[in-house]
Amino acid sequence: MFGLFKKQITLGGFGQGIVQLANEAISSDCSRALGMRFENFDASQGWARFLERKGISIPTQKLHYRLWTHCAIQGTCTQFEEGQRRTITQSAMNAFSEKLANYDVGSTYSVLESVYRGQYKFDRRREP
Repeated sequence: MFGLFKKQITLGGFGQGIVQLANEAISSDCSRALGMRFENFDASQGWARFLERKGISIPTQKLHYRLWTHCAIQGTCTQFEEGQRRTITQSAMNAFSEKLANYDVGSTYSVLESVYRGQYKFDRRREP
């Protein structure tokens, strides 16, 4: 009873599960965050259509979503030790079958780690 026969999930399986279970919520938040940068935002016909009408191509939207997802998962996993955080994050991001030209899980992970440690040097115009 109460979990007696439950199998323990691997860290990699946990990362992949995050992407599968939270995909819709993360996607909605990501699109809304990008769309609300424009005046009179209206997603009544879907965020992707609205963003395309505003000049944001589907490939750019996909890259934004991938980076948004990566940041959300890695940021949430800062409560875990680095090895666990890396395994969960990389497994989650490797669950995406489509490779994107401007996205690399390893370099994105490293940059975010330096940001979380306060070691990253932002462009002066973006620092505030």
